[in-house]
Amino acid sequence: MIDNTTLFDKSLIRKELVGITLREVYNLIEEKGYNPINQLLGYILSDDLSYITNYKNARLKLSGIERSEIVNFLLLNYFQKI
Repeated sequence: MIDNTTLFDKSLIRKELVGITLREVYNLIEEKGYNPINQLLGYILSDDLSYITNYKNARLKLSGIERSEIVNFLLLNYFQKI
């Protein structure tokens, strides 16, 4: 019998999901032959998902993440590395 309770931090799980999704979408954009930085930046600045290719459901994968979450993730990762 196991009596231990495991706690999960939803914010950490969400951050990980954002990171995984961004990496996957980045790779799909690149695989399709587009510039991932330009495409993601266009989406972030305009809120227009048509900047993201529909190739292998990249657009759908990114649609579940708020732009503010993407910017937050990118800034946190940038400033943790400098």
